[in-house]
Amino acid sequence: MRQTPHSDSPIQLSKSDYLSLAGKMSGAYQRLDEALAHTLEMTSEMVRTASKNGLEVETGQLLFSDMTTCLDSMVQTRKHLVKAHRRAHVIRMRSTQRMEGCPPPHIDDGQNVIALSAVA
Repeated sequence: MRQTPHSDSPIQLSKSDYLSLAGKMSGAYQRLDEALAHTLEMTSEMVRTASKNGLEVETGQLLFSDMTTCLDSMVQTRKHLVKAHRRAHVIRMRSTQRMEGCPPPHIDDGQNVIALSAVA
């Protein structure tokens, strides 16, 4: 039976399902952060190599612009992952596994660190 948003009974979530999902979420952050770090290092090396080898300024600027767009996309993807994590946390708090897990994810909006569980 499908539960309504105002249902008083908790969502049935097994501990093994919760642990599997929590591990996958953690892995997603790790892989995304590794990809972001790798791409930043690669971009830096590309800029140094282009300058060292006399690549035309215009071509180097286009390359740098493309890499910056790629990096921005990765940062946006991570923000979306945090948002999905926040939503999953809110759902878990309505489940039989509400006492398990970590505190809700946080995000830095550039000015303030926001506890995302407080933002629905």
